[in-house]
Amino acid sequence: MSARAAFPAAITLLAAACGSPETPPEPLDAYPHATAMVDCAPWDGIATSLYLSAEPLDPGDPLGSVVPRPYLWISVYRSVDGLAGERFEIDQDRSAGAALCEHAGPCRPAAGGWIRFHDTSTRETLVGEFEVEIGVDPAPNGGGATLGGGFRADWHERRILCG
Repeated sequence: MSARAAFPAAITLLAAACGSPETPPEPLDAYPHATAMVDCAPWDGIATSLYLSAEPLDPGDPLGSVVPRPYLWISVYRSVDGLAGERFEIDQDRSAGAALCEHAGPCRPAAGGWIRFHDTSTRETLVGEFEVEIGVDPAPNGGGATLGGGFRADWHERRILCG
């Protein structure tokens, strides 16, 4: 799986993940654009990835295009069809993974967290909420961060072969 990048280490964000399933919490101010797409799990099985980014994905970009940095990446190692109403723990190896990606350099993997999808009835928009704990950056002054909030992600159709 490709490397995921990180958000400036000196900034720590905490957004409450509250609200009802019908009304997800507000999105993170730093990442107002949400895109969901099919992806591959670490073992090359199917996955569904969510990208929360500072800039939108250009709809004119070819399928399989790269999300512009910086972004928060969360991936659940299941097909989009099996996500509604489920809460997935971010554990990198089993059910979900996440990373925070800055403008350049390696991504900072999540130390923990969760993601919940409320509605996946259409692939046009995925709705849910999350909380992600980002590990400490080895760079000077690189602290950890807890990021959380709601999302309403536009589905980006792309072709991908896993396995």
